[in-house]
Amino acid sequence: MNAHRLSPEIVSLIHHVELNQSGWWKKAVGQVIKAGLWTRNSALTVSELQIELKRDLGVRIPEQTIVSQLQGLAGQGAVISLPDGRVKLSEQTRNELTIAHNLADQEKKVCEAIFFGACEKYCPDIPANDVFEEFTRSLQRSVQIAGANLFHLIVDGKLERDVDWLAPFLSKFGVSHQESLRAVLGTFFAPKNVACRNQILRVLSARFFAEASQLSTETLKLVEAERKKKSIKLVLDTNFLFSILQLHDNPGDESAHSLIEVAKNSGHNLELKLYVLPSTIEEAKRALVSQVRLIESLRVTMAMSRASMNLPMPSIAKKFLEAAKSSPGLKAAEFFRPYIDDLQTVLKGKDINVLDAHPSRYNVRPDVIDDVMSEKKREESEVPEGKRKGYETLLHDAVLWHAVNDRRSTNDNSPFEVEYWAVSIDWRLIALDRQKRLSNITQLPVVLHPSNLMQFIQFWIPRTAAIDDVLVDSLRLPLYFQSFDPEDEKATIRVLGAISRFENINDISELTMKVVLANQALRERIKEGDASNEEVYQLVREEFLAIHNATASELTGKIRELNTASEEVEKVSDSLRVMSAEKELIQRERDKAHGELALIRYVFKVVIIPVLVSAIGVYFAVKFTGGLFSKEWLRFLFVFGVGLFPPTLGMLLSPSLSRKDESLSQYKVVKIFNYFGAKGNYLITVTSSAIFAGAVWDGVKYLAGVGS
Repeated sequence: MNAHRLSPEIVSLIHHVELNQSGWWKKAVGQVIKAGLWTRNSALTVSELQIELKRDLGVRIPEQTIVSQLQGLAGQGAVISLPDGRVKLSEQTRNELTIAHNLADQEKKVCEAIFFGACEKYCPDIPANDVFEEFTRSLQRSVQIAGANLFHLIVDGKLERDVDWLAPFLSKFGVSHQESLRAVLGTFFAPKNVACRNQILRVLSARFFAEASQLSTETLKLVEAERKKKSIKLVLDTNFLFSILQLHDNPGDESAHSLIEVAKNSGHNLELKLYVLPSTIEEAKRALVSQVRLIESLRVTMAMSRASMNLPMPSIAKKFLEAAKSSPGLKAAEFFRPYIDDLQTVLKGKDINVLDAHPSRYNVRPDVIDDVMSEKKREESEVPEGKRKGYETLLHDAVLWHAVNDRRSTNDNSPFEVEYWAVSIDWRLIALDRQKRLSNITQLPVVLHPSNLMQFIQFWIPRTAAIDDVLVDSLRLPLYFQSFDPEDEKATIRVLGAISRFENINDISELTMKVVLANQALRERIKEGDASNEEVYQLVREEFLAIHNATASELTGKIRELNTASEEVEKVSDSLRVMSAEKELIQRERDKAHGELALIRYVFKVVIIPVLVSAIGVYFAVKFTGGLFSKEWLRFLFVFGVGLFPPTLGMLLSPSLSRKDESLSQYKVVKIFNYFGAKGNYLITVTSSAIFAGAVWDGVKYLAGVGS
């Protein structure tokens, strides 16, 4: 595979061309050449352009192809040929490409902003730039393989398996950050994240079209000749079948569903027919029966279902637990019965037919047996014992490969001539097919992954959202794969079976179940020996008792802490009550002192000052009025009035002074003074009003000339 990394400028300018349309190759290569000219601001000779494209794309486009495409582009007005033999883009084309580049660049920046935002949210303690750069490097090779695989399928059949880019990426940042980084990548690959998905699709298209620029004339003629209606027969593997039946928990399920949709709506240019082998039906039934035996004793509660979803468990069993979550009391035999008793009818309802490849014929063929033994030997040397396929599974894989290959013509030299393909999401089966090609038994693949198949059928149907989703999702598969030990999966089922035996299972909380199910020491004890169901039950019971005792002990400790805290609170409360009483006493003393001070001021203003003024007035009235009055009683009345006026005035001011300070209202002397002061004010008001009214009346009579 060409490992050259395409420049961002080239990627932004090479857009998807519908492969099902005539002339797609010319349009695609034309885009590649225009992109190469756009990246240079000067005119180039054909040789210089060829060198620049080799530098940008990592592929060498034949000079004859470049000359031919330049002539076509010149006829369209996209390219201008100069007298000295050099070529350049027309200004209009350059402006159009500049706009396209800017739009793609803006979308790229949006994608990067989403990625950096997710880093800030989920792993703020890691530099976002480092995460983005490492992610880009890790994903790049997988994108290159996916983009180039369609080219290799057409040319030489040398497909490469998508690399597991996730593990190297995560290893750069340590175990503690793995879950947060998975959340970041989940945001990047989210179906609603259009900007990032478009970036991936751009790279895929650019990689394929860059590779496709090298297609020979013979290959192009063969591709273009296949514009008539094409019939493709797909023979499905067991894993793929479970995905279609929604009995699987595999990240390739979406690819399976998309393929079914394409098969139903393939249009007038393509006819897709789906088949399974009799041995595939039997293998599927065996797998289902095996799962039923494992989980038939489970009494599933909602808490059990939720607690076990993220634990090691066979995917078919996990599907049952998920279904039981919404259907209390559901039994495994009841759930799987339609698929076990009448699987062929179920498949017929999905337009999947049985291919005539009877086991009695294939299971005894020497070449099939040889392949089984060869794969068995390879697995013994390369695959851990717990993950190896059994003889029946290896036999099924070999029969599937030979049943499909037998139906091909020996004259099929191109994938466009092939009618039968096997489809699988089992990479070990795909590896068997690759080994067959290395042995020169066949040059063309027999088994395709759904993502490769979806790329291929674009030559007959328009590109759709379903196809785009499969292409992008094939890159995110490592994000959702979890490699579990089969023994660990069995341990989970056995623990669930033991829990099902408890009478009060509905009272067991989800949190308690999670603790028991996640107890690695318990799982190891179950896995170490061939423990009986009763022994497993006792182990689980001991675990529940340990959790109960630990919880009770913790609860007792918490109660003691609460009692101690309660005593402390009571002490603080008593202290607060004492402080409050002291505060109230101080406030009362303060109010009393304030009232006494206010009373002193009041007495001074209302009594003492008026009395002193009265005494002084009487003194001077007696001293200086000896000769002013003819009669002594008149003098007495005058002196008496002078002495009475100040105390009377003080009494009249008493209500006003007491209103300004409410603390004075508690004293009896003030109340008495206020009473007489209010009466005096009232009398003065009435008298003044009468005098004023009399004066007004006299004035009116005077003006009117009455009584004068």
